[in-house]
Amino acid sequence: MAVITIYLNTDRPLQPYIDGQQLTAAISTHLSIDIVAHPEAVADWAFALGNQDLDVLEQERDTDDGETSFLVACLYRLFGNRSMSVGDVVHIQHRQRQWWLACDPTGWRHINEPVHRSGPGPATDQVFQLLHAVRQPALSAAPHLTPIPPAIPTSAVDV
Repeated sequence: MAVITIYLNTDRPLQPYIDGQQLTAAISTHLSIDIVAHPEAVADWAFALGNQDLDVLEQERDTDDGETSFLVACLYRLFGNRSMSVGDVVHIQHRQRQWWLACDPTGWRHINEPVHRSGPGPATDQVFQLLHAVRQPALSAAPHLTPIPPAIPTSAVDV
């Protein structure tokens, strides 16, 4: 199982990555592949998720990892990320090895682990924030509707 994280360059987007620039994690996903020989192919996969039309990805859902690709690309866009481009970085963690690859105009360049990086937090937090933002205007527009409160455990079995 590999963990792939896409980092967007927030200091100088669309320019080749330079050590010390600020990177912000856009999304992270687990992928069951063996990538030791070709981390650049995994970076290509991540780049496609950040750029390819969802209609194309939807047509490929029945291929190997097609469903994962489609769903991760959907979340990537729902989180409001811009498309991946030159200057952005892909981090691949596979077993005890890791690769940091910067997107350059001519392909992928291996880089040292960046020191200035941050992330939006766990994906579940992002999903809940997005759902909350979508629900609030809907509830304001329909005051006669009341939100359903979360279930309260009534016994030790429910806990």
